[in-house]
Parts: sequence; structure tokens; C-alpha cells
Amino acid sequence: MYKDVCKHNFSLEHCWKLLRYLPKWNVDFVNSPSTPDCVLLDNSDFDRPIGRKAAKEIQKKRRKWRLLQLAKEKEECEKRREAAEQDDADARIMAMDTSSMGEIVAEYFNLRKKEIIERKRNQFAK
Repeated sequence: MYKDVCKHNFSLEHCWKLLRYLPKWNVDFVNSPSTPDCVLLDNSDFDRPIGRKAAKEIQKKRRKWRLLQLAKEKEECEKRREAAEQDDADARIMAMDTSSMGEIVAEYFNLRKKEIIERKRNQFAK
């Protein structure tokens, strides 16, 4: 049939022999409308693989999500570090003996101790 129409031999016959029974070709070349060679069920058996662009988009989303997670973890770690430093500074101030200090310096550190105590009360009240 091809030779009659095109006046030369079909050069891709080896490909046609491999592909002719695949669903794509059976749908397009049925013998007659009343008696089809194949019946397509749902498309779940023939899902297309994900494309290159879609795969890249998925990777970008995953990378972005991972970067957000890492940023959150870094922020939480920084907050914990700052809290630990603040606790150390507070502990040093609370441990100071103000009896041997001058009046103004002693008053300053006593006020700082009161501020620390209030802050800690508010922290534990939450």
C-alpha cells in the first residue's frame, strides 16, 4: 500500500513492527467503527512520565521548601543561642555582690537584678 502511494519502499518497517501494537497506534488505526481492534479503558495504565520542565519545577519547590526549613532551623538555633547568652549574662549580674560597690554602681546592678527577676517572672507566667 505504501509503495503504491509513495512509489518507493517503506524504510522504517523495523520500527513499525516494534510500535504497531502499542495503544497509541491502535487507537488511530482501527479497522472499522463497529468492530474496533482495541478498547481503551481508563488512562491510568498509560500515564505519561513527568516532563523535564515539570521535574525541574518540582525540584525547585523542594529546594525552596528545604531552604525555608533550614532558615527556620537556623533562626531557632540563633534564638536559643541568644537566650543562652542572655541567661549567662543574667546569671553573672545576679551573682554580683553589691555590698562592696559604690552607691551608684550598687544601685545600677540592683535595678538590673530587679529587671531580670521581672523578665523571668513574665517568661514563666506565659
